[in-house]
Amino acid sequence: MDGEELDLRPVLDSVRRRLPLVLLLALAGLLGALVLTRFFSQPVYRASARILVEAGQPAAALAGSIPLAADTYVELVRGEWLKREVGRRLEIADGQGLPFELTARSVRGTQMVVLEVESPDPKVALEAARQTLGLLQELVRQRQAERFAAAEQRLEGQVSELSAELNRVRTALSQARTEAERASLSDQLSRLQAALGQLQASYGNLRLAQAQTSDLIIVLEPPALPERPVRPNLVVNGAVGGILGLIVGLTYAAAVAVLDRRFRSVKEAEELLKLPVLAVLYRQDPASEGGDIKHNEEAFRVLRTNIRFSAVDRPLNVLVVGSVEPEAGKTTVAVGLGRALASLGQRVLLVDGDLRRPSLHEVFGLNRSPGLSDWLVNPGFEADKLLRLVGDNLWLLAAGTPAPNPGDLLASQRFAEVIRGLAGQFGAVIMDSAPAAVGADLLNTAAVADGFIMVISLGLTEREEANRLLNQLRGEGVRVLGVVVNRAEPKGRAYYGYYYGGGGKWGLGILPRLGRKGDSSRT
Repeated sequence: MDGEELDLRPVLDSVRRRLPLVLLLALAGLLGALVLTRFFSQPVYRASARILVEAGQPAAALAGSIPLAADTYVELVRGEWLKREVGRRLEIADGQGLPFELTARSVRGTQMVVLEVESPDPKVALEAARQTLGLLQELVRQRQAERFAAAEQRLEGQVSELSAELNRVRTALSQARTEAERASLSDQLSRLQAALGQLQASYGNLRLAQAQTSDLIIVLEPPALPERPVRPNLVVNGAVGGILGLIVGLTYAAAVAVLDRRFRSVKEAEELLKLPVLAVLYRQDPASEGGDIKHNEEAFRVLRTNIRFSAVDRPLNVLVVGSVEPEAGKTTVAVGLGRALASLGQRVLLVDGDLRRPSLHEVFGLNRSPGLSDWLVNPGFEADKLLRLVGDNLWLLAAGTPAPNPGDLLASQRFAEVIRGLAGQFGAVIMDSAPAAVGADLLNTAAVADGFIMVISLGLTEREEANRLLNQLRGEGVRVLGVVVNRAEPKGRAYYGYYYGGGGKWGLGILPRLGRKGDSSRT
């Protein structure tokens, strides 16, 4: 598949390294939510009731009324008028806010309505629910009474009109002169009497239905005094707080991984720089004895072996060890590699090429002068007075007296001649250079080298700066052998087996690759 793949490994690695902080933030969110819920949140109680709305009654039909549907009662309860009326019955002043919330919902597919009243005071919630039920029942009864009264008034009016008509027909019948006229009036009188009888029967039925009428609202579950608050929920709020804290922690870890420009893992350094990792130096256990060099003796033996395989095609008499920034561990690498090569009986010279802030002489407890700068300025110095034996088969050429123009000294032809002359006297010359951050000193020292070793310090060296230095070295034609990764976490030390015959899965498989032309000599 074309295009760059999303690499989540830096994010996952950042989360792993900051897992205690992530868990701490989750715990802080959990505890914070519990404290806020318990001590700063007002509890809310809920009183609820369930009612059934009758679909209809014969009495309602006689009265000409249409029973309200459940949704109509829901809307009625949601109205402001009913809430204000309930508040008035609870003797709450108009200027004050209502100390309760009144809601209603219908049960889908039924004529049931659920009334819910919430309040910080459980007694207020109960009383408001009761008053709401009573008010609804009063409204229904009032509506029924109004319907019955209107129906009764209508029937009475119709009876009165028929009675008057009957009286008129009877009067006309008594005054009729012809047989045909009397027959017509008699037939009309019969019809009016039948209609009046029906109205009187309806009137009687209406009065009977009014006497037997019942409520259209049936209370299925009356409200009860709530014993526990429905809000806030301690468990839910605690869970939400913990999840939010976890999200904050994970977001922070991911943001650090995305925004952090420093190398964080050995694999990242190898993949981004596209250079072989020659050795990995692990962080020293505070409980262990000895310095970084003794602590990483096995790593320096791995470095020595990889350097020797890199010299299969071309000799490596002069090696320069450098880094982007100070404190990356280049001096440690130079000393460790020098001791590892000297242990094989090879004559090794350590040269302190950092004329600005030298430190090689401090490793061995010596003075910095006389040394390299003195020899460059005064060719008459004898090498026996400058080269000091610091171990078996291991000599040191210190930085020398501080010079006002160290960059010019390192860029001079004299410097190249001195280093080449020393290379003819020793099996290996290892030079500790100034960091790239201080100027062109590193490029000047690397120009006289047969091979350059870049030191990357995890958590310190920035990716962009390392790539910039690598491009500068290649632009000058410097042969970059590979990378030494410093300050790795001591977890299993997998790279020992990976690069140097640890008897594990990989064996010596990487060594032929380092020895092939084009892999170990990148220019």
